[in-house]
Amino acid sequence: MKILLRVLGTAASAALLSCASTDVTLPSGPINLTGTYFGTQDGIDAGIAFQEDIIQMAIIQEGDSLSGQWEALFGGIGTLSAEIIPSDSILEFNFELLQADPCEGLYAGVAEARVGVRGTGETTVGISGSYTGSDCDGAVEADFIIVRN
Repeated sequence: MKILLRVLGTAASAALLSCASTDVTLPSGPINLTGTYFGTQDGIDAGIAFQEDIIQMAIIQEGDSLSGQWEALFGGIGTLSAEIIPSDSILEFNFELLQADPCEGLYAGVAEARVGVRGTGETTVGISGSYTGSDCDGAVEADFIIVRN
């Protein structure tokens, strides 16, 4: 399959993926999101802005369902669940994050996954999205971008 690639958002992802609008032949078949992802998130937590919070997600895909765990450097550990909305070259999904630590929280959001190419020519998957919700500190909203390791 041929896909016109686009870099996913921030400078961190730009360093991991090749230049925008590169026409590359990628392996055929559906995108599988199983893997460990690293990236950053920016947002507002209880009225206080945060930037470049490092996040890690371990995702398991089974059919059109995703499950896994997430952890944020500035605080927050929990689980994730999602249902995929398939399309040709982009996988969109609505997801829910349950925070267990440092206190209970519930967040919901939307994200999309895209196939990309690292500077080495290796294909990878990047996910970008946003979520809102609340925890013991108050309202939270954030945007994130992660790339499969």
